[in-house]
Amino acid sequence: MLYCIMGDFNLNLLNCQNHKLTYEFLDIMYSNMFFPLITRPTRITSGNATLIDNIFTNDLDNCSSSGLFFADISDHLPIFCLPITQDQTNIFDDSTYVVSRDMHNYDSVLKFRDKLRNTNWTDTCISNDPINTYNSFINKFTKMFDSCFPLSKDKIVLQNFQNPGCPMGF
Repeated sequence: MLYCIMGDFNLNLLNCQNHKLTYEFLDIMYSNMFFPLITRPTRITSGNATLIDNIFTNDLDNCSSSGLFFADISDHLPIFCLPITQDQTNIFDDSTYVVSRDMHNYDSVLKFRDKLRNTNWTDTCISNDPINTYNSFINKFTKMFDSCFPLSKDKIVLQNFQNPGCPMGF
C-alpha cells in the first residue's frame, strides 16, 4: 500500500551531512522505508536555498511523477506527487497530440521584432473608446504573432523516467 508523508518539515535536507537533527530525521524516515521525492530546493530567497518541504513515500515504484511548481504565491515552492493509477498504460493513444508554438527559432523572433517595429500603430489610437483601441491593438498584434509563430500539432511520446533517488547519498 502506498503511503505519503508530506509537509514543511523545517529541516534542510540539503544540509543533512552537517546538521545532526536533519541527519537523525532522515535516518528515522529511511529506517521506516520512507524516501524523499523532492530533491531540489523548495524555499529560495535572495541569499539562501533550502529543501525543507518534501513528500516521503514508502513506494517509489507507484509514484509516476513528482516535483516543484515554480510560482510566486509564497516563499515556498509548491510540491506535488502523482501516483500511478490502476490502468495508466493506455491513457494516451495514437491520436493524442499537443498544440504548441516554436518560439526558439531566432529567425522567427527577428521577423516578429521587425514586424512590430515596422507596423503603423497610429490607427489603433484613433478611437476615444479604450475597448476599441485595445481590440484594434490585439488584432494587429495577434496576426503578426500568429504569422511568425504558427501553431504546430505534435504527437505526445511518453517516457518512463526513473526516480532520481535520494540526493544525500544514502
